[in-house]
Amino acid sequence: MTFISDTNKFIFIEAQKTATKSFRWMFRTDYEIEELLYQGNISGELNRHRTATYIKDKFSDRWKEYVTFSIVRNPWRRYASWAKWIEDKDIDIDIIIQKRPSITDFIFDKDKVIVDKILKFENLQQEWNEFSPTIGLYPRELPCKNNLGIYDYRDYYNDELIDIVYQKEKKIIDMMGYTYD
Repeated sequence: MTFISDTNKFIFIEAQKTATKSFRWMFRTDYEIEELLYQGNISGELNRHRTATYIKDKFSDRWKEYVTFSIVRNPWRRYASWAKWIEDKDIDIDIIIQKRPSITDFIFDKDKVIVDKILKFENLQQEWNEFSPTIGLYPRELPCKNNLGIYDYRDYYNDELIDIVYQKEKKIIDMMGYTYD
């Protein structure tokens, strides 16, 4: 879901498998933010995960004035999380890698980052504590929603798949310093 708060003047771009369920819960419950302009149903659209470019085009007036942010995650861990989440549906990780959008699709417009702030999933609590006051919110302990339990993301990969993820996610890997190990 893309959250747009007119009170706090922010737009949260929600990329899949980056603690989005926890943030949705926190925004609604802890912060009582109800002015959600986009809940996945603009013009009959059903996908709540929309790119920054898409939201910028739909809400260009707010985009210019509001702070925009998103969360990124180590791509190998992100795709393994998808595989773990849907493993009972008999879909292999190579299909997930092929069909699911790149994390860069959510924060880039061509070769340019267009969100104001990128939080790293791996340091999310600390980064949220530092960032939240800039949008008029107080730091809160992040809830842990949609936890998939303990697993080793490396169990999902072979050398070929490691390279495929690297090629697909090269921009974010290089920008954020992610590695497979």
